[in-house]
Order: sequence, then structure tokens, then C-alpha cells
Amino acid sequence: GAVSGAEVVTAGGMVGTVVGRDEERQRVTLEFSNGDRVDFLLAAIQQVTEPTEAPVAEEAVIADPVVDETRPVDPSPSAEEAPRDEPTDDDTTPGREK
Repeated sequence: GAVSGAEVVTAGGMVGTVVGRDEERQRVTLEFSNGDRVDFLLAAIQQVTEPTEAPVAEEAVIADPVVDETRPVDPSPSAEEAPRDEPTDDDTTPGREK
């Protein structure tokens, strides 16, 4: 959120850097590029454009694959997985001769 050091945009379109925050009064102090500082209500902060800390990405949880142990497993590679050294009659790869 609007933490100290974050670049924010107000509802009025002003862009500034948060240099102070008062939770009790629900205000933030923004500093602008010319060095001026102005207090704003927290509700006036429309967007945080540059947080000071990158959000922590949650680790992806990969579920174990479901294995149907009632069906036999075919150890031979499927036609899609089999290597193709020789062109086949149905090969449509450009530049391959039959």
C-alpha cells in the first residue's frame, strides 16, 4: 500500500512519493518532484504505482498427478513422442523430401 517511499497517484491525478503516514488522522504526506510536501487523506490515494518492496510471490502448489493403478501402463512411446528420423507419407513439413 501507501507505505513510506512508495510512489502514488492521488484521485486528482497528482503523483508523489509517500514520506509520512499518520494512521490516527488517516493521512499521508506526499513529496513532489519540486520538493514540496502536502498532506492528503488516505482515501485520496487512487493508486500505488511503485511500491518500495516487491510483493512476495506465493509458491505454486503442484498437486501430485492422479495415477489410475487399475489400468496397465504401456511402456512404448506414443506416436507423438516417438522420434522421427525418416519422413513419413503424411509428413507435411516444408523442405522435407519423401
